[in-house]
Amino acid sequence: TTSNQTGWRLVGGSVITPSGDCLDVAGQLPAKDAGLNWLRTRTCDPSLPSQKWRYTNNKLIASNGLCLGVMSHWLWPQPMVSLLGCGSRSTNITLSPNGTMSTASDYGCLGVSNIQGPPSSLWRKPMAGGKTAVLAINGAALPHTITINVSQVLSPDARPGEDSATEARAVDVWTGEKLGNVTSISRVVAPHSNIFITLHVL
Repeated sequence: TTSNQTGWRLVGGSVITPSGDCLDVAGQLPAKDAGLNWLRTRTCDPSLPSQKWRYTNNKLIASNGLCLGVMSHWLWPQPMVSLLGCGSRSTNITLSPNGTMSTASDYGCLGVSNIQGPPSSLWRKPMAGGKTAVLAINGAALPHTITINVSQVLSPDARPGEDSATEARAVDVWTGEKLGNVTSISRVVAPHSNIFITLHVL
């Protein structure tokens, strides 16, 4: 389907995306992450410098002088739109009257995706003294609520009806805070951040 690839428009210096929002250079990944800064859509606000663009010589140039471009990254299953130095085929952009936007590279037309990032993941490691370390990572580009269920983490292979631990004493590894006896822990986790705890069966 091309439903998320048509509808690109440049209006008053703002790039209107197929979703109706505006393209914003305040990217979703911190700059320290390999120097990459994937772009996102955001509610249009003409007062924001991060939404100011000019289109000239097949280049879509942001207010900071960098160009819209397309590149790949190991974290993502598809090429992503980013800010790059102007001049390569990846930043040679055609904004067509039919509402499509494409690059001269092999990546073709640009679209808007509702995928926010790599899936979250949960890791566990048994430790000495009956403890288990649990690391839950938010791999997405937006905050997400992650819930760690004690019984599922401590007995992931338990069958229905089998005895398994449902409660454990939890400690936050990063802060050292004692979280008390819990059956689950649920937190809103920032983009590319994590919950790191130890669980000790009572």
